[in-house]
Amino acid sequence: MIGSTLSGRYELTGVLADGPVFSVWSARDHVNGKDVCIRVLKSPMDSEPDFIRALTQVVDRYRKAASPFIESMHRVSQDDHTPFLISDLTRGPGLSDRIRKLAPFSVQVSVSMA
Repeated sequence: MIGSTLSGRYELTGVLADGPVFSVWSARDHVNGKDVCIRVLKSPMDSEPDFIRALTQVVDRYRKAASPFIESMHRVSQDDHTPFLISDLTRGPGLSDRIRKLAPFSVQVSVSMA
């Protein structure tokens, strides 16, 4: 899938993760000239209209949340009946990686991570 383009705009450039609900990709937005994160819904969730509607509502509700500590979500879109979520591309280790590297850790580190 690397090199393919979603919605004529988002060129998938690399695989970031593969989970039970989403496959997560880095992509280049050719309209805005930015790197973004694309979460493609996997089967069977990609054909669950109630789930897609709920996901869209959550993204719409929290789209304007801005903080250097959270990933900004932009919108839910579809390409040829394949729903996907577009968000900021964040670099660096995720929370689960940090926990594995630091465990066991002090109360101060726990509080700062939360």
